[in-house]
Amino acid sequence: MKDVAKAMASGWKSRFLGKWRFVHMDDFARKDIDMEVPAHITLEKGAHGSFQFILVSGEMDGKYIASTGTGLCVFDFTWAGNDECDEASGDGWMAFLSDTRAEGEIRFHCGDTHAFRAERKRTRLRTRPGI
Repeated sequence: MKDVAKAMASGWKSRFLGKWRFVHMDDFARKDIDMEVPAHITLEKGAHGSFQFILVSGEMDGKYIASTGTGLCVFDFTWAGNDECDEASGDGWMAFLSDTRAEGEIRFHCGDTHAFRAERKRTRLRTRPGI
């Protein structure tokens, strides 16, 4: 977001709600990222959400931050969930680069940090002729 003040005035938080697909994660091959389901991070109203990659899943609780210093809009969060059926938790962030691109990190408490890039494809409404 190049103009943070403009973004804040335009209800920028709601533009980032929904499912974002992980398209790259440092340290992992694409086929591994999508091991169980297509890897994703989903943001919901109320600064909550969820994510899943490989055999890791988590529920997030966070806040949106618009930084005039960096020019980025960020979702900063803590999470709790599972890593291969073992309890896991940590924190992370997701910076919104555009309406369709984002990047961030998911960090495990006292453990690894996994950087990611995510994309959201905009879908066009299809209409049949004559409708």
